[in-house]
Amino acid sequence: ECVDEGLCPTPGSALLQTARKIDSDARASHSAGAEGEESEAVKKVDLGTAANYAILTKTGISTVPSSSITGNIGVSPAAGTYMTGFSFTADSSAEFSRSSQITGSAYATTDYAPTPSILTTAVSDM
Repeated sequence: ECVDEGLCPTPGSALLQTARKIDSDARASHSAGAEGEESEAVKKVDLGTAANYAILTKTGISTVPSSSITGNIGVSPAAGTYMTGFSFTADSSAEFSRSSQITGSAYATTDYAPTPSILTTAVSDM
């Protein structure tokens, strides 16, 4: 339903026909799969262990002091020094770091084992 009549497409207008076609195509695409089977349009991507990270990169992560990240971050094969702009405090295990800018943990290949191998697997899963 259109709220602003001045901007509403008139019946039979090209804009209204296009909107109906897009909606129809989207519905057809969504239901294109066999019963009980996901269609191509809605299949999920299996990220493997990479799904454990909000940000995962091979090269580095830069931020500004006022940023806020929800989830874990990681870099591999880059070293922890390639995560810039964060105030990190290493965990007592030295397997990860914490930052007030991150709700989660920061991981790098320069952290203690098993972190480097975990990151290698996660990057391969991307």
